[in-house]
Amino acid sequence: MTTAAERLATATRRRAALALLFFAPGRTLSVPRLVRQLEEQHGQVVSSGKVRADLVAMADQGYITCVEDASTLTESGRDVVMDRIELAV
Repeated sequence: MTTAAERLATATRRRAALALLFFAPGRTLSVPRLVRQLEEQHGQVVSSGKVRADLVAMADQGYITCVEDASTLTESGRDVVMDRIELAV
């Protein structure tokens, strides 16, 4: 069972990752690049394992697609970034 604080942290981290993808060239980033940019631009220090787990969850929800080590934002992910739909956690 997760706490409200854990759910909030997860949602914040995933929204930050989606925003990074939104502004990336081709709306695509690798895991190492996402980890680095989450820390540099959002002040979130996370492991690559945690980022990969978030990416799998977001791919299952249809917000991104993943091919090998790269993730690409989908239309649904773009809608989350633009606050058109709510991020499911």
